[in-house]
Amino acid sequence: MSEEYTEVVDDSWGDRFGSSLFAVILGLILFFGSFILLFWNEGRLNLSEIAKTAVEISATQPNKKAIGKFISTTGTITSNQALGDNLFLIPGSYSVVDRTVEMFSWSEEKRTEERKSMLDGKVTKTTTYKYTKGWTNEPSDSSDFNYSQTHYNPKKAYSDQYYTTSGAKVGLYDINMTDFKEVMQRKTSCDSNSTALSYPTAEGIYLNSNSRLQLSAQLIKSSGDDVKLKNNYLFKGKGVPENPSIGDVRICYNVIPSNSTVTVFGKLASSNRITAYNAPKNTKFYQLFATSRNEAIKILNSEYTVWTWVLRLIGFAAMSFGIIFALQPINTLLNLIPFFGEWIENITVSLSFFVAFVLTTVTILVSQLLHHPFVLIAAVVITLITLSGVKKIRKSIS
Repeated sequence: MSEEYTEVVDDSWGDRFGSSLFAVILGLILFFGSFILLFWNEGRLNLSEIAKTAVEISATQPNKKAIGKFISTTGTITSNQALGDNLFLIPGSYSVVDRTVEMFSWSEEKRTEERKSMLDGKVTKTTTYKYTKGWTNEPSDSSDFNYSQTHYNPKKAYSDQYYTTSGAKVGLYDINMTDFKEVMQRKTSCDSNSTALSYPTAEGIYLNSNSRLQLSAQLIKSSGDDVKLKNNYLFKGKGVPENPSIGDVRICYNVIPSNSTVTVFGKLASSNRITAYNAPKNTKFYQLFATSRNEAIKILNSEYTVWTWVLRLIGFAAMSFGIIFALQPINTLLNLIPFFGEWIENITVSLSFFVAFVLTTVTILVSQLLHHPFVLIAAVVITLITLSGVKKIRKSIS
């Protein structure tokens, strides 16, 4: 079910020109900020490369030679503590419990179309607001809606939260579960295995693709008739699962069971304890994966690659719109000329994206060279050899 509302506003040429002057300031910030972002992105730490350097040790055999070193070990995680979520899940044999909460809520979609007058430069803006109901892990703040009075989202009744045992062992080694800062690639839906795009941290817990806890009545605390078990999730609210009301929630869990196989990366602080390792760039490296060492390294590398391209695209977009915004006053002035102004504006927008693409590419290449000295030295040597060869060929020809 969706609802639509339409508003029509006329902007005079004077209003548009005034707004364009403010756009210049924003454009310059975006343009120069994009270079900083792109340069920083190319020098980011690749956690997978650090993980590859970890000394692999057995989880069941002591290894005094590795004390003080950066290590990884794969083994069975155990704990003497029963773990729940202090809400609906009965404490059980889990090392990690990650709760996902979705709320049935309104979302707003805004679409604006512009129609320009060739005679006086006036622009008529037609804005359509579309409101749709649906399940979401992050409900919108309805106070920001244009029609908030008739589309109100209450605060989500329960928050997403993860819980860990106070202490655990992987094979022979004690690990401090509270030193892990967050669950990475969290599941955001009770209907699917879709994951959140979370920025990499060197102190995270990684679940696996089979981490969804299969719920049953025996695993859930009795909380009255307002909590229903449906399709492997809990439903709570005024409506019913088949016809929910705004504000209703559904809850599901992802876990790392005790006695399952995990891989830990960290520093072997003593003969029986693993702690955080001080990696380059003041980074503490302490990771727990519900999978093998090789798969863990693949996950870290994939995460690094995804974020590298996400930030590159953000940098490119910021640079493109920075140029477009900076040229807004000129385009607004030219729009006083019928047809010609609009034609020029379309050309400048296309050129802005082209120039931004070239500058982004050059910035990425230069940043890679500056961040990697050996590559820079190799590039200089190859250039000198090439120039020397060209010079010799010219002499032999002449």
